[in-house]
Amino acid sequence: MLRHLAPDAGPPGPARLAEIWLQIISAPGRSLLLAVGDDDPIGTVDLVLVPNLTHGARPRLLAGNLVVAPEHRRRGVATALLAAAVSHAEANACYEIQLLSDGRRTTAHPLFEAAGFTANATGHTRRL
Repeated sequence: MLRHLAPDAGPPGPARLAEIWLQIISAPGRSLLLAVGDDDPIGTVDLVLVPNLTHGARPRLLAGNLVVAPEHRRRGVATALLAAAVSHAEANACYEIQLLSDGRRTTAHPLFEAAGFTANATGHTRRL
């Protein structure tokens, strides 16, 4: 599924995937939510709790790599993943969720707005 986010990037080999997976599951504050249909993964979102010194020292939640398998899109999977991310943030007393999306993925942006997110910042990235 994640290959849909970066179709031009070649897939890493199994050993590298296993190494990265171990890093993800052992990272403090990191959660990977998985939507499953008929025992198959159909969607995911990657969450990172970030400790914070402002906003009453409440953490914020970073949400990224939200993706749903093409054949399962427009069926509520992404909405359910976003709702689960909000619940995760609320359970951890976060002051906000920062949802990152490629500005070129404009077809996804109405979904985010329908889920209560607002486009209120400009992000800058430097690809390496």
